[in-house]
Amino acid sequence: ALSFTGEWNGLLFGRPQTFERLERAASVLPVAATTVTGRPVITEVTSVAGAAFRTRWRDVGVGPPFGLNVARQGPAALEIVSPGRREILVRAGTLQQTRPARGEALVVRTRARPQRSTRLPITGATADARVTLERGLNYVELVAPVRPYVPGRGPLASPTITLQDVRLAEPRP
Repeated sequence: ALSFTGEWNGLLFGRPQTFERLERAASVLPVAATTVTGRPVITEVTSVAGAAFRTRWRDVGVGPPFGLNVARQGPAALEIVSPGRREILVRAGTLQQTRPARGEALVVRTRARPQRSTRLPITGATADARVTLERGLNYVELVAPVRPYVPGRGPLASPTITLQDVRLAEPRP
């Protein structure tokens, strides 16, 4: 694996465009690895609210299904390397501390095509969001719905959404 982040992710936070260009240039190796395996792999997970997964040196990607929190303060992101252009499902169980509003869902979108977003319903059960991946490095963002401000309630009125057993799945024909 190659890393351009350094000890404190200085390049990522100081010059995000440069970091992304270098990351894309170096993505030849991960793309080759996913071509051998024949399936896309989640290689990085970021969230302001935290993620729960463990990787080992021999893992290709972040390993087995993992947990992820999506806060309303900012999107969570999955970095996915794909061997080719394909449709994939982001599958997860969605939980929320309070009862979700009717029809409430996370927005799932790629950075390359944010206008083509899909929804991951917040139901308490496992749900799927269909995403189109391009060959190479893909950035998929999960954005929590924003609730209107209610006077007298603090920022905790909009709870964090927890995703359990996050994984990729092949869509059925």
